[in-house]
Amino acid sequence: MVNSVGNWIQSHGYSARVTVAGADDIEDDWYGSSDSQDQNNIGPTTQWVNGYDAYAAYAYYDYGDAGGCPTSGTSGDSGGCNNGWTQDNIWYNSWGASAAEPLPEIYYSGMASEWQQISLYGYLSKGGQVFMQGSFTEWAASGYCTNGCTNEPAQGWTQLYDALNADWRTAQNLPYSSDISWSQT
Repeated sequence: MVNSVGNWIQSHGYSARVTVAGADDIEDDWYGSSDSQDQNNIGPTTQWVNGYDAYAAYAYYDYGDAGGCPTSGTSGDSGGCNNGWTQDNIWYNSWGASAAEPLPEIYYSGMASEWQQISLYGYLSKGGQVFMQGSFTEWAASGYCTNGCTNEPAQGWTQLYDALNADWRTAQNLPYSSDISWSQT
Protein backbone atom coordinates (compact mmCIF):
# COMPACT_ATOMS: atom_id res chain seq x y z
CA MET A 1 0.00 0.00 0.00
CA VAL A 2 2.76 2.47 0.92
CA ASN A 3 4.67 1.59 -2.26
CA SER A 4 1.51 2.14 -4.34
CA VAL A 5 0.95 5.59 -2.85
CA GLY A 6 4.61 6.48 -3.31
CA ASN A 7 4.60 5.31 -6.93
CA TRP A 8 1.45 7.35 -7.65
CA ILE A 9 3.02 10.47 -6.10
CA GLN A 10 6.18 10.01 -8.18
CA SER A 11 4.32 9.31 -11.42
CA HIS A 12 2.21 12.46 -10.97
CA GLY A 13 5.20 14.71 -10.25
CA TYR A 14 4.49 15.42 -6.57
CA SER A 15 7.59 13.81 -5.06
CA ALA A 16 9.34 17.17 -4.61
CA ARG A 17 6.49 18.29 -2.31
CA VAL A 18 5.17 15.10 -0.66
CA THR A 19 6.97 12.40 1.33
CA VAL A 20 5.60 8.91 1.83
CA ALA A 21 6.23 6.62 4.80
CA GLY A 22 4.54 3.84 6.71
CA ALA A 23 4.07 3.72 10.47
CA ASP A 24 3.33 1.33 13.29
CA ASP A 25 2.61 1.81 16.99
CA ILE A 26 4.88 -0.98 18.24
CA GLU A 27 4.40 -1.38 21.98
CA ASP A 28 5.85 -4.15 24.11
CA ASP A 29 2.74 -4.41 26.28
CA TRP A 30 0.72 -5.86 23.39
CA TYR A 31 2.84 -8.84 22.35
CA GLY A 32 5.53 -10.91 24.01
CA SER A 33 9.20 -10.83 23.12
CA SER A 34 10.49 -11.97 19.75
CA ASP A 35 12.70 -14.33 21.74
CA SER A 36 9.53 -16.09 22.88
CA GLN A 37 9.05 -19.71 21.92
CA ASP A 38 5.35 -18.94 21.38
CA GLN A 39 5.30 -17.53 17.85
CA ASN A 40 1.58 -16.77 18.16
CA ASN A 41 2.52 -14.37 20.95
CA ILE A 42 5.00 -12.20 19.00
CA GLY A 43 4.25 -13.26 15.45
CA PRO A 44 2.32 -10.18 14.32
CA THR A 45 5.00 -7.71 15.42
CA THR A 46 8.01 -9.54 14.03
CA GLN A 47 6.18 -10.54 10.87
CA TRP A 48 5.02 -6.97 10.23
CA VAL A 49 8.51 -5.48 10.74
CA ASN A 50 10.22 -8.11 8.61
CA GLY A 51 7.52 -8.05 5.92
CA TYR A 52 7.56 -4.28 5.65
CA ASP A 53 11.34 -4.25 5.63
CA ALA A 54 11.48 -6.84 2.84
CA TYR A 55 8.97 -5.23 0.48
CA ALA A 56 8.54 -1.54 1.15
CA ALA A 57 10.55 1.05 -0.74
CA TYR A 58 9.88 3.66 1.96
CA ALA A 59 10.75 4.06 5.63
CA TYR A 60 8.30 3.36 8.42
CA TYR A 61 8.05 5.29 11.67
CA ASP A 62 7.83 3.33 14.91
CA TYR A 63 5.82 5.63 17.13
CA GLY A 64 5.72 3.06 19.91
CA ASP A 65 7.14 2.75 23.38
CA ALA A 66 10.01 1.11 25.21
CA GLY A 67 7.83 0.26 28.20
CA GLY A 68 9.59 -1.08 31.25
CA CYS A 69 13.05 -0.88 29.66
CA PRO A 70 15.93 0.35 31.82
CA THR A 71 16.06 4.10 32.45
CA SER A 72 19.73 4.10 33.46
CA GLY A 73 22.82 1.94 33.62
CA THR A 74 22.62 0.30 30.20
CA SER A 75 25.62 -1.80 29.25
CA GLY A 76 26.24 -3.70 26.06
CA ASP A 77 23.89 -6.38 27.39
CA SER A 78 20.25 -6.17 26.37
CA GLY A 79 18.15 -5.19 29.39
CA GLY A 80 14.65 -6.47 30.04
CA CYS A 81 11.50 -4.53 29.20
CA ASN A 82 7.77 -5.20 29.63
CA ASN A 83 6.12 -8.46 28.61
CA GLY A 84 9.35 -10.38 27.97
CA TRP A 85 10.76 -7.89 25.47
CA THR A 86 14.36 -6.71 25.62
CA GLN A 87 16.19 -3.57 24.60
CA ASP A 88 17.40 -5.53 21.59
CA ASN A 89 13.80 -6.19 20.49
CA ILE A 90 12.95 -2.49 20.79
CA TRP A 91 16.19 -1.52 19.03
CA TYR A 92 15.46 -3.85 16.10
CA ASN A 93 11.85 -2.74 15.60
CA SER A 94 12.66 0.96 15.81
CA TRP A 95 16.12 1.17 14.21
CA GLY A 96 17.72 -2.17 13.36
CA ALA A 97 15.37 -3.07 10.51
CA SER A 98 16.57 -1.15 7.46
CA ALA A 99 13.25 0.68 6.92
CA ALA A 100 12.80 1.60 10.62
CA GLU A 101 12.83 5.19 11.90
CA PRO A 102 12.06 5.84 15.59
CA LEU A 103 9.54 8.53 16.55
CA PRO A 104 9.09 7.38 20.16
CA GLU A 105 6.13 7.96 22.43
CA ILE A 106 7.07 10.41 25.17
CA TYR A 107 3.72 10.64 26.94
CA TYR A 108 5.33 10.85 30.39
CA SER A 109 8.76 11.89 31.65
CA GLY A 110 10.16 8.37 32.26
CA MET A 111 9.64 7.39 28.64
CA ALA A 112 12.45 9.70 27.48
CA SER A 113 14.99 7.90 29.68
CA GLU A 114 13.89 4.51 28.34
CA TRP A 115 14.51 5.68 24.77
CA GLN A 116 17.83 7.30 25.65
CA GLN A 117 18.90 3.92 27.01
CA ILE A 118 17.77 2.20 23.77
CA SER A 119 20.03 4.62 21.89
CA LEU A 120 22.88 3.94 24.32
CA TYR A 121 22.35 0.19 23.95
CA GLY A 122 22.71 0.68 20.19
CA TYR A 123 25.92 2.61 20.70
CA LEU A 124 27.40 0.02 23.06
CA SER A 125 26.38 -3.18 21.32
CA LYS A 126 25.34 -2.43 17.74
CA GLY A 127 28.02 -0.02 16.58
CA GLY A 128 26.13 3.25 16.79
CA GLN A 129 23.52 5.24 18.61
CA VAL A 130 19.88 5.28 17.57
CA PHE A 131 18.93 8.52 15.85
CA MET A 132 15.41 9.60 16.78
CA GLN A 133 13.22 11.49 14.34
CA GLY A 134 11.59 13.41 17.18
CA SER A 135 9.04 12.82 19.90
CA PHE A 136 5.44 11.64 19.72
CA THR A 137 2.84 12.81 22.25
CA GLU A 138 -0.92 12.37 22.68
CA TRP A 139 -1.82 15.77 24.14
CA ALA A 140 -4.64 16.50 21.68
CA ALA A 141 -6.01 12.96 21.98
CA SER A 142 -6.16 13.15 25.77
CA GLY A 143 -8.48 16.14 25.72
CA TYR A 144 -5.82 18.65 26.75
CA CYS A 145 -5.88 17.29 30.29
CA THR A 146 -4.57 19.60 32.96
CA ASN A 147 -3.69 17.07 35.65
CA GLY A 148 -0.38 16.00 34.15
CA CYS A 149 -1.89 12.92 32.54
CA THR A 150 0.25 13.34 29.43
CA ASN A 151 2.97 15.58 28.04
CA GLU A 152 2.26 18.54 25.84
CA PRO A 153 4.20 18.31 22.54
CA ALA A 154 6.91 20.74 23.68
CA GLN A 155 7.33 18.83 26.96
CA GLY A 156 7.75 15.48 25.20
CA TRP A 157 10.27 16.91 22.75
CA THR A 158 12.24 18.66 25.51
CA GLN A 159 12.31 15.56 27.74
CA LEU A 160 13.62 13.38 24.91
CA TYR A 161 16.13 16.02 23.75
CA ASP A 162 17.43 16.52 27.30
CA ALA A 163 17.71 12.78 27.99
CA LEU A 164 19.56 12.08 24.73
CA ASN A 165 21.90 15.05 25.10
CA ALA A 166 22.83 14.26 28.72
CA ASP A 167 25.26 11.62 27.35
CA TRP A 168 27.71 12.37 24.52
CA ARG A 169 27.17 8.84 23.15
CA THR A 170 23.49 9.53 22.44
CA ALA A 171 23.59 13.31 21.85
CA GLN A 172 21.66 14.48 18.76
CA ASN A 173 19.23 16.99 17.35
CA LEU A 174 15.55 16.09 17.15
CA PRO A 175 14.01 17.32 13.90
CA TYR A 176 10.32 16.85 14.77
CA SER A 177 7.68 16.99 17.44
CA SER A 178 4.45 15.16 16.65
CA ASP A 179 1.12 14.94 18.47
CA ILE A 180 -1.88 12.72 17.81
CA SER A 181 -5.60 13.27 17.99
CA TRP A 182 -8.68 11.48 16.76
CA SER A 183 -12.36 12.02 16.57
CA GLN A 184 -15.43 9.86 16.24
CA THR A 185 -17.96 10.71 13.59
